[in-house]
Amino acid sequence: MDIKVEHINELMRVFAKTDIYQNHLRANHAVTMMQPYDYPWYGGKLEIYPKAELLKAGRIEYKKIKSDYPTEDNRDIIRLVLVHKRGDMGHARRIMKKFEIDTWRLESYLNPLVVTNVFMKTYLDIIGGGDFYTSEKALEIIENKVPNRQNRQILLELITNINEKSTATKAREMSADIKKFKRDLKLLNDTGINGALLNPNSEFTRIKNPVDEIYEKCKMYSL
Repeated sequence: MDIKVEHINELMRVFAKTDIYQNHLRANHAVTMMQPYDYPWYGGKLEIYPKAELLKAGRIEYKKIKSDYPTEDNRDIIRLVLVHKRGDMGHARRIMKKFEIDTWRLESYLNPLVVTNVFMKTYLDIIGGGDFYTSEKALEIIENKVPNRQNRQILLELITNINEKSTATKAREMSADIKKFKRDLKLLNDTGINGALLNPNSEFTRIKNPVDEIYEKCKMYSL
């Protein structure tokens, strides 16, 4: 799936603070990248690459003929690759059989009836919801927009903790109560803030999470 995003370089840097494997963010490190139907089914994962870098690295074919600089039209495009779990494939096959849909082409993609939920769940599990902010801006939003005092205190402490540990992943790993940390992180996402914070010296205070664009693209596949 290809989607257009803003501030792609900053977005890729903040993605590196989530649960995604960092070598999935750079095309020249995508040594295992191959056509989807060749993937071994070791388990589900999400890979994200800047499309322009994939083209430079010769990882994908460029269809447009008349251009000396084929990456120009793709500078703000990211490519998301979902490698499905066996369980997802089995679920898709059962649904296809239920509706008497031919399953012989079911290799590396899911039936449109389930692709939206599977793709979105994988993205939210790995990247998470909410926009990306600097810790200073996130604290300001929490102070001004979270009316419940107890929730406000929980989120303020969570942002401070994540900021000290540098990433939400490290903060979770070092947490004495991982279940509570996950609950607090979900509350943060529901507030519209992602646990992956922008660097304090970033030129941006907010980067939009492309989750809405991904969802709309998924719905197009499901038509």
